[in-house]
Amino acid sequence: MILPIQILNDLISTTEHKLLISNVITNADGSFTLYVNYTYYLNSQRSVIIDGITYRITDFALNESITVTGSVIPTATEFTIDPPIFKHGTPKKVDGEIANTNTKSYPFIWLLEFLDIDYNDRFEDAETVTPDLNLFFLTDTYYQNWDIDKHYTEAIHPMLNEIDFFIRTIKKRRDLFGELESHTITNHVNFGEYITNKGYDQEILNGQLSGCQLKISLPYVVDVCNTLPVVSICNPVSIYENEVFKEYVQAGGSFYYTSGTCDPATVENSDNSYSDTVASGGVLVLPDETYNVYLNGVLQSSTTSPVLKNETINIVWQ
Repeated sequence: MILPIQILNDLISTTEHKLLISNVITNADGSFTLYVNYTYYLNSQRSVIIDGITYRITDFALNESITVTGSVIPTATEFTIDPPIFKHGTPKKVDGEIANTNTKSYPFIWLLEFLDIDYNDRFEDAETVTPDLNLFFLTDTYYQNWDIDKHYTEAIHPMLNEIDFFIRTIKKRRDLFGELESHTITNHVNFGEYITNKGYDQEILNGQLSGCQLKISLPYVVDVCNTLPVVSICNPVSIYENEVFKEYVQAGGSFYYTSGTCDPATVENSDNSYSDTVASGGVLVLPDETYNVYLNGVLQSSTTSPVLKNETINIVWQ
């Protein structure tokens, strides 16, 4: 039996969000600009923890850099951030969960509860269930202080970025999902109940939220009932050489091994009258051998032949 919500929950909660730092610049005001490979859902409201130190983000450029304030300059080359919280259920149920939570966690991904799931009973098919998912990627906002452009910069664009990462993650998990055909995204500024020609009339969920809605038909291809959770954050790989530990390599990473220099080989004959060396992995071409034929001390003829080749020398006595 496939459990679509459970698989989705495990995928979201365990997929690693890693930022690689390529450069750090100390600014005149004492802040630090970190050039990174990807910013995921980060905006100027978030904090990050790097080497155990908390840094407050004051500015960011989507998928380029984050500017932070903290006690010391960051020296790490990478760090991770927590995945978004996953919630599912009806608006009333999820709203109750948010209201009863002392510490609000943003952003979060909300799966609007669906009633029916069509299962494919043709067991020879790879895709056994394809539910239509209605997902909302939402983050907190400051309604009073933000204009529409600020909502897009601080909320809509980061949530679109997280959706892009989510889609890329699904496409990589061929062990769980089939081929995606398309998806639909709707932006929601001041998320609430939308009334035609009126805009957002009231909040659907507790809190001042903005974000994006993702509609997707997601084909599941694997039965993982007995193997949950579907863990995407894997332990590092241990590298050994001749049973001696060398280093750890992050799961999904690469290890490049450089072999040492081998001694050259020695080539010689049985009486050591010939000797030469050849580099490891190289080729040594033996010189030809010359045979001189003498009769009563007088040279009669000479012939040249490859070494170790069987040759017949025919002498005609006259």
